[in-house]
Amino acid sequence: MHTVETRTWHGIMGTSIVLALAISTPRATAAEPAPKPAWLTEASVATKLAFDTNVYAVELNHPTVTVAEVEDWAMSVCVRLAADGSAWVQRPKGTLTASYSPTWTRFDEQRSETHTVHKLTLGSTGKEGAWSWLFDGTVNYVDGSEKSPFYGIYSSYGMAVSRERREQVQQLVKAQLKYQPHAVFARWVVNYVNYDLLTDHHAPTGPWAGYLNYVDRSDLHTGLDVGRTFKATTVFAGARAGTQYQQQVPWANYSGSNDYTRLLVGLEHKFFPAVSLSLCAGPDFRDYADARSAANQDPTVLYAEGALQAKFKAESVSLTAKQWRWVASSGKAVYNDKSAALTWKHTFSPAWSSTVALNFYRSSYVAPIVRKEQLYQLTLGAGYQFAENWSVAGELSWHRCENFIDLASAEGREYERTLGGITAKLTF
Repeated sequence: MHTVETRTWHGIMGTSIVLALAISTPRATAAEPAPKPAWLTEASVATKLAFDTNVYAVELNHPTVTVAEVEDWAMSVCVRLAADGSAWVQRPKGTLTASYSPTWTRFDEQRSETHTVHKLTLGSTGKEGAWSWLFDGTVNYVDGSEKSPFYGIYSSYGMAVSRERREQVQQLVKAQLKYQPHAVFARWVVNYVNYDLLTDHHAPTGPWAGYLNYVDRSDLHTGLDVGRTFKATTVFAGARAGTQYQQQVPWANYSGSNDYTRLLVGLEHKFFPAVSLSLCAGPDFRDYADARSAANQDPTVLYAEGALQAKFKAESVSLTAKQWRWVASSGKAVYNDKSAALTWKHTFSPAWSSTVALNFYRSSYVAPIVRKEQLYQLTLGAGYQFAENWSVAGELSWHRCENFIDLASAEGREYERTLGGITAKLTF
């Protein structure tokens, strides 16, 4: 039953959408807006109204807390500022871009899930003679609850839904420096992923039984590729030295932190200008910091990733896939992670466009953890550009998580979830 406060909040959400549309409607008598500075590539605000049929992505309740199949409305407001400083990168010649986009999300009834994401990006590419570089960095600060939710039985994908709304800092960095005087090249690469969870920890016993403790984790690797380009094809071989960190909580006697060496071979090919393929694969040799980690019994795993991209006048298709080993955000455990994504975008006209996306995830945990699950996501979207400075978009997404462990203790790890939303965006 909705309270007066709830009905008022629904009214505020609806009114905000209407105002966003009204403010952005072109007016014949309006004065011409002042031109943007050359360095300011985007200044926009977007308002989204969404409905979620399973906020916590779980099928069964905790004994004392209602979390199963909880429905709720949520409203988001996102402001985005993007800048281009390429004019300052003259010697060597390159590009320099940056953006800041805070997104405020408020849930109607599940107020513990209300949060704000502050996203900062910095990117640069360039070339000088035989040298070229690439840098892509993102920092997300999530200003959310420091208390994690209580679950009874949950899936590894369901618990990740609420995790992304908790207090944390995420850092993602990718960098490359390439030297290619002729057909042969050498490429130094660095990749860094860090999740610094700022939530409270409690031993999950007594009054805290069922409380989820999210731990810090990171992956850092660097290495060198050597390869050769043959017209539309590039082949290479390389090696990576990496380390993964998983925070150890006081009541767990070890963590899954490890060092690894990865050997790779890869292929990049352009079938014609609109279609490209990239593949790389090789073994990971793992050395776990604590000998008690069961993952020491399975130290060698396959790393593989690939992408197929096609861009035409009215169509774009993207197919990506990845397999690797990662440490769990719940601590102690490690798992083999597989994912694939297919996205198709069709442009009907300069105003109308549509998107279909299919995502697949599968996680297989290393013994003694008994957990094997997979998640399917189907998303349909459509957008309409009313004018140069404003647009609306709608999206509907279905999620289904399946459990592959036939044990009574694993019952309840499956769930279904539907999300729908409409967004109005105004660009200044």
